Amino acid sequence: MRLIDRLLATSDDGDNIPTAISEWPDNNPQHSVLGCSQASQSRPILWCWLSPALRSGLLVSGTWKLSSPAPPKPFRTYADLVALLASRGMEIHDPSRAERKLAQLGYYRLSGYWYPAREFKMNGLQQDVCSVTGKPFRLDTFQVATSFDTIVDLYRFDKRLRMLMLDAVERLEVNLKTVMAHEVGYHDPMAYANVKFILHKWTQPYTDRRGNTRNKWTEWSVKQQSHIARSKEDCIHWHLRAGKSIPVWVAVEAWDFGDLSEFFELLNSKY
Repeated sequence: MRLIDRLLATSDDGDNIPTAISEWPDNNPQHSVLGCSQASQSRPILWCWLSPALRSGLLVSGTWKLSSPAPPKPFRTYADLVALLASRGMEIHDPSRAERKLAQLGYYRLSGYWYPAREFKMNGLQQDVCSVTGKPFRLDTFQVATSFDTIVDLYRFDKRLRMLMLDAVERLEVNLKTVMAHEVGYHDPMAYANVKFILHKWTQPYTDRRGNTRNKWTEWSVKQQSHIARSKEDCIHWHLRAGKSIPVWVAVEAWDFGDLSEFFELLNSKY
C-alpha cells in the first residue's frame, strides 16, 4: 500500500487500519529512565534520551560510543498495544477506535499525555523518589478511571492551544518586522548593514565568561547574512540575481525572531 493510501486509511476514524507499522510500547526495563520509572517515556527531558548512553557507553571526542546497545523492544500491532494499555488499567470503551487513534497519532506521542495518570510507587504511605531526579517514581499501571478517550481529548486540547499560540506569535513577529523595517528604512534602506545605527558598546570586542574575544555586532551581521543567503523567499532571490542591494524591508523576510530581537537590542537608542 502506498504511503498516501495508509494515511488516508487511518484518518478521521476510518475503519481500514494498517497493522504493519511498528510501535514500541514502553514495557522494557532496559529502557528505563535512570531507574526512575519502569519504562522510558517520550517526554522532552534531556536525561530521558541520554540514559541508555550513560548506562552503556562512553563519551569520546564529543560522540557517544556505545559498547553494547540494549536490544530493541518487541514489535506490537495496534491491537496488541490497546490490549497492553487495558492490562495496565486504562479504560478503553471502544477498542477499534483506540486502534485507529494509535494509528493516527502514535503510541509514544500519546504516552506523554497519559504519563501523569500512571500510579506512583509507594513505600508504605510515602512515595518512592528517584535519587537522580528527585521526582516520584512511576509504575506502568494507571490510576483508577484513566480513560483512553480522555487522553485523546487532552491531546486535542493541547494541539488547539499550540495552534492558537503559534498564530499569535506569528502575527506579532510579522507586525514587529514590518514596523521595524519601515521605521529604520526611513533613515537608511541599508541601516541593518550600517554600523552608525548600532549602539557603540555593541561594536566593541569583549571577553565572555569563557575567556573568548567576541563582538556582538559582527556576530549578528554574520548570522543574519547567512540567513539571507539560505533564504528561499522569492524577493530575496530576485535581488540577489539582479545584483541589487537588499533593503531592510526585504532583508527582514529572511530573519527569524532571534535576528529581529537582537537587531532591536543592537540599535542606537535614538532610532
